[in-house]
Amino acid sequence: MSRNRPAHVPRRIWRVGTAVAVLLVPLALGPSTAALAKTVSCGSPAGKCDLVAVRLTSGSAATTFTVTLTNEATTQQLGSAQVTVPAGLGSPTQMACTTSNSPTACAPTLIGSSTIQILDLGLGFGDTATVTGTLVAASCGVYAWSAAVKQSNDFSGSGNAFTQDPASVLTTVVTHGCRLAFAAQPADAQRGAGISSMTGNPSGPPITVAVENTAGTVVPITGLAITLSLATSCTQLPAGDSLAGTVSATTVAGAASFADPSISASAQEYCLEASAAAPEVAPATSTPFNIDDVLTLCPSGTCFASDPSPSSGTIGSVTAGSVVPGTPLAISIGVEGVSCSGYTVTSGVVTYDIADPSVVSIEIAKAVVDESPNNGASFYQVCFDSSAAPSSDAGTLLPDCSATTPAPCVVARTKTRAGDVIVTFSSPGGVDPRAGV
Repeated sequence: MSRNRPAHVPRRIWRVGTAVAVLLVPLALGPSTAALAKTVSCGSPAGKCDLVAVRLTSGSAATTFTVTLTNEATTQQLGSAQVTVPAGLGSPTQMACTTSNSPTACAPTLIGSSTIQILDLGLGFGDTATVTGTLVAASCGVYAWSAAVKQSNDFSGSGNAFTQDPASVLTTVVTHGCRLAFAAQPADAQRGAGISSMTGNPSGPPITVAVENTAGTVVPITGLAITLSLATSCTQLPAGDSLAGTVSATTVAGAASFADPSISASAQEYCLEASAAAPEVAPATSTPFNIDDVLTLCPSGTCFASDPSPSSGTIGSVTAGSVVPGTPLAISIGVEGVSCSGYTVTSGVVTYDIADPSVVSIEIAKAVVDESPNNGASFYQVCFDSSAAPSSDAGTLLPDCSATTPAPCVVARTKTRAGDVIVTFSSPGGVDPRAGV
């Protein structure tokens, strides 16, 4: 056709759709009524266009494919086509072909190891040819196909090639062999606040989950739904606890971000589990993190935080001096246990964490103090344990401080006029301690 063809003359367009039994992301396979009715130039003066849509189904042993060719040209027949399988997907086998305009099966053949050729199609406007087959199971990845279509029945000659419709989709995803991985791990956060990948900062960089192949390389899959949940493999979850906030996201170029998930109950060593909507994609478990009653980022100089626990009648307070700005200080009460032989811990167990040496006070309410017959301040001891001396919940009674006694040691025991008992002790930095009185 000449370039000066009148605009009212129907153009010829053909469509190629490649489909597979299972989709990761739904793709259009066949022409809609609107697509067949429209006139598409695709940059071709003659208006000869093709549309290609490719889909794959990843199985445990093989990947299946379906290629659908649709003629969208109103005046010319679609005679032949060649579809090239991307490198990495293997050589197609078990191929079959059918057309919508004839009960006679068409006959796909293989040129070399990767090009599927279909001849003598004779497809009129709106007619389709569908080629199916099997590929050896490919590894997790994103693959680009290519297709060429001609008016001639024997795929010969020049000047009779069709041009691909802009709506063509030639990219396919293989999810078999994919796995999820936390590219940005969850960090410690305060109870009920957003969890990011930066300790104590709800506005920090988000938790990120990536899709990887077995080599650990990120696979740029877009549109895969990822969901976060609380993992039971790391800690015993508090009763009724759940993950709130942003817990579902879809991947963009192989990664999904979660800006503000939160947890309402304090506990040590939570983990998150990431799972994909595609069951063949292996899930991932994050590294452990803590949810604290109180978590503050220290200013320059002295840093202080306090955690009141009315249910246990305990107030835990921590003071550190000359800390680096931004240093996290965390306190929780009742998330861990500690015991010392011959003594009963009457306060709530205070778990705290700061990198610098600190002074810790545990205040026990009068109502709790009065439950003990020996309730003078001098009777109270500090039962202490830390990651520097782990032994289940077994703790050590702290000595009183002296000129030769290093931290941790008891600084003072006092009883207020209100009848509360306060025990103060020094604590070394760089440990993960817990203590009860």
